[in-house]
Amino acid sequence: MSHELRTPLNAMLGFAQLLELDPRHALAPSQRPWISQIQQAGWHLLEMINDVLDLSRIESDNLRLQTENLNLVELLDATVAMVQGEARERAS
Repeated sequence: MSHELRTPLNAMLGFAQLLELDPRHALAPSQRPWISQIQQAGWHLLEMINDVLDLSRIESDNLRLQTENLNLVELLDATVAMVQGEARERAS
């Protein structure tokens, strides 16, 4: 399951990076935010896939959990950044 989910996503992320970095076919400034959005969504989706796979490992007793401290301010900042655009759209 892991391979089937990650391979197409890695291809999408790789092509987005190629579009961003290719000096021969430089993107227009107006296109750069689109590529950035594709990459952010792709990395977020990859994290979600990894989380689902981890949950399945936990349920099958193939993964041990350990607690760790995290920076709550960083977590909240990342969460706000992730939903801020859609929240603004819905508020208007």
